[in-house]
Amino acid sequence: MSRLKSRLAIISGLALIAVGAVAVRFLHLLPGDHYYILSVDSYFFFWMAEKIVAGEAAPMTWHSGLAYPLAYLANLITFVTGIPPSDALTIACKSLPPVLGVISVIVIYLAGQAIYGRRVGIFAAFTMAFLPHAYFIQAAGYVDRDGLSTLLIMIGAFAFYLLKAWKWRIGKLNVGWLLGGILVAAIGELVFRQWVWVGRWLLLFIVAVFFVSLLGKGFLRSGGTRSSGDRVAEEGPEAEPDAGPASGGDSERFLRGVVARGATAVKESPWRLFLVVIGLSGLFELAGGGLRAFISRAAWSTETIAQALPDIESIFQALPGIETVAPALPEVEARIAFEMPIAELQGLSVFDVLGSYQVFLIPLAIGLVIAFLKRRDGDLFCLSWFLGLLILSLTAQRILITAIPAVCILCGVGLDFVFKARSSRAVFRYPQAFVAVGLIYALLISSSWGAYNLGDSPRMAPHEDWQSALTYLRESTAEDAVVMSWWDYGYWILALGERRPVVDGGFYGWTEEKLQDIGLAYVTSDPSEIVAIMEKYGADYFVFSWMEMDIFPAIARAAFSGREYIPSTDFLVIKNPLYLHFLRGDFRVKGPLEVAYRNPGVVILRERPADSPP
Repeated sequence: MSRLKSRLAIISGLALIAVGAVAVRFLHLLPGDHYYILSVDSYFFFWMAEKIVAGEAAPMTWHSGLAYPLAYLANLITFVTGIPPSDALTIACKSLPPVLGVISVIVIYLAGQAIYGRRVGIFAAFTMAFLPHAYFIQAAGYVDRDGLSTLLIMIGAFAFYLLKAWKWRIGKLNVGWLLGGILVAAIGELVFRQWVWVGRWLLLFIVAVFFVSLLGKGFLRSGGTRSSGDRVAEEGPEAEPDAGPASGGDSERFLRGVVARGATAVKESPWRLFLVVIGLSGLFELAGGGLRAFISRAAWSTETIAQALPDIESIFQALPGIETVAPALPEVEARIAFEMPIAELQGLSVFDVLGSYQVFLIPLAIGLVIAFLKRRDGDLFCLSWFLGLLILSLTAQRILITAIPAVCILCGVGLDFVFKARSSRAVFRYPQAFVAVGLIYALLISSSWGAYNLGDSPRMAPHEDWQSALTYLRESTAEDAVVMSWWDYGYWILALGERRPVVDGGFYGWTEEKLQDIGLAYVTSDPSEIVAIMEKYGADYFVFSWMEMDIFPAIARAAFSGREYIPSTDFLVIKNPLYLHFLRGDFRVKGPLEVAYRNPGVVILRERPADSPP
């Protein structure tokens, strides 16, 4: 009976956590001040899903993200309910990411329970439900690839850990390692299908770092150093008597000892499972063209960066005299490091870590300390996963998303310690309980508040002004119209405006030349220069907003990059940009440009017809 009650308590707790996970992922829809789709790239996958639902061929692109699952779910909803496909797709976009969140919560619980026990599993599931980094990538309307790719990668990584000692025999032959390796490699192939080679390589990186840490642990242990007891008793031959360091300068004996310790470490490790995973993944990669895609992408990235590097020093030398760009603009610090306009290539900062984990940094720190001190297999697994990806993310911050499962397990360890800690003196027990409950309360409040404000930033999702402008483009312009804007808004124009952008995050893409030209359109005071740029790229409209004020220094750097003939220290170049005047609406428009649409936050310009009076 007690076992039944325990199981019911676990199921009830897990169900409550799942409900909380769904609720927190829908909170950002309550304010109603922004479009429901979150993040720039989500709009591209939404646009792809629209094409698939409409029966059109999916456009060729690097990866499809959630486009196909969204489209198939929308078609199923339409088939069952009979509602229009557009409404069904909206429901799919709002519901699929939170469903992935619930599945992730269950997977995290099962993994945490298998590695550390039920208490840690429950606390890890709680973390997965309410961790800001986790609920963001699985929030309603976040239809970028991260929610599904992180789920698949965690399943693959947990499968490797849990199957490392699995034995399944055919007669006397153990083939558990073979079946386990096939399973992990197959999961890697699913990640590849959803996120090309990057996802599979991240999974292999997690597996490889853990395998190396196991070798290191085995090597040190065979020399006489033992870590705290693991959850599952380890088996393996004792170290050779001569495996210790040499004495008396006997280098040959020392080398034999090192080799013996290394051989023992390899023998105790899941080396067969590891080789199967690596070997099959390599075959899948070659057969699927992943290597060709990587080489092609690497060549493109190298060329793009190489084009930018020669200009960086000259930009820094040219811009120190620019303190302000207009009386109404905030002071601009010109000496900001050059940034490639790709999120994956931006480095990790302290503020990124604080924003991703917030109050969860407390249980995470406790879990890290415990894992470092005990160094059990499960500890090594989570430490190598988290720290390995943390180091990689120093040059590409988005990689840290893939560390979410390890963070959840470590937080589970930390929270379990907080709730288990009991002083031998009664006077301290109530304060300890108060601190533990207060920590949970703080985690819930901070996460709920952050989730509610997910769409608060107008760069995360278009607010009313941008939605109205996109409606104008969709309903009041020609279907073949081309729209010029800063690259950040290209996918909005593509998905919601239903028009072709000059630049975007990847489908129509961008080049240094295009960013330089569009940047010049922002900083110039000559309307004919804007018209010339629009004609160069066949653009019918130029869209801009007050949002660019926050990134105006970066836009100005793009404009000045590689343009020796522009005196970048001449204040007239940037002190009175037409961009700012058009936004203010504080002068009568003259010359070759006219306002096609304007609201308090967004302006759409077009070339004035030749027969129209200025």
